[in-house]
Amino acid sequence: GIQPDLAMVFDGGSYNFLNHFEGLQANVPLVLDLIAHHKIAEEYCGPKALMTIWPSNDVLKGALGCDIGSIAIGPSVASSALDFVVKLGARPVILAGLDLAYTNGRTHAAGTHAASTVDARYNYDLSRLPAQELLGAIAADGSAVKTSPSMLTFRHWFEEYIGRLQNVRIINSSEGGLAIAGTETMDLESALGEFCGPDRREQLQALRTVLTQPPAYNIAALSKYLRAVRLACRQLRMQSRKSGINWAVEIQKPLHALIGFGLQIAWDYIQLGAGEDVIRMEIERAANYTLPLLDETIDCLEAGS
Repeated sequence: GIQPDLAMVFDGGSYNFLNHFEGLQANVPLVLDLIAHHKIAEEYCGPKALMTIWPSNDVLKGALGCDIGSIAIGPSVASSALDFVVKLGARPVILAGLDLAYTNGRTHAAGTHAASTVDARYNYDLSRLPAQELLGAIAADGSAVKTSPSMLTFRHWFEEYIGRLQNVRIINSSEGGLAIAGTETMDLESALGEFCGPDRREQLQALRTVLTQPPAYNIAALSKYLRAVRLACRQLRMQSRKSGINWAVEIQKPLHALIGFGLQIAWDYIQLGAGEDVIRMEIERAANYTLPLLDETIDCLEAGS
């Protein structure tokens, strides 16, 4: 199989951990955001590097005493991966496997957990597939290919992003996928032969060194911040068990302190005007989930300081 030089993840779903990371033995740097499922960070045995794709970076700058920097977010992790390598200075950037289509009738690459065909996904009865979910498009090689509205949205993001770049050569070597404006098409073998020779090894080693060096954040400042977060979380859990006309007002301050720390769903419910009982239930559920993680993190930080 392919041995990557690094991997990236920001999906917070448990299925992401179960299907891709549980029991995985790998030693390549893993670049991940705070919203990635917590068990990925806990159990991944290789080196890990933190990135931020959400406004939480502003919070972390104050808590860690340093600026991590931010990576663009789009509809796919491939969006963030592209911005990451562009910011690293990769020139050119070669896209491979970014077909954004049901190439050869397949939904995912062979050998992946979701590998299937469009036919099999609908029990070989395409009449069950909504017409708007299977669209015709033109592939990079000029042939006809089937895609979906969501994958067309992905392409639109890439085309807008690439259109804003200056002096960055993007080569599309996906071979058979959708045409992406702003890229030049080249088969993968030719692209690798021209741009990925032995002279790249030194650069890849330098990249690994950067991604695996110890973090330079202030442990004492981070511990202090997480203690404040934990206090706000406990206050929220206490307030969630109350009722009354001022209840929504009372939770605003601690809730704002916890946006991005497991309680975003509760905030979404409030913004949507959900009933008080639903909001209280969601806040207590999220607080019960978040508090043990905070306790463990604070204990580990202070034990190592």
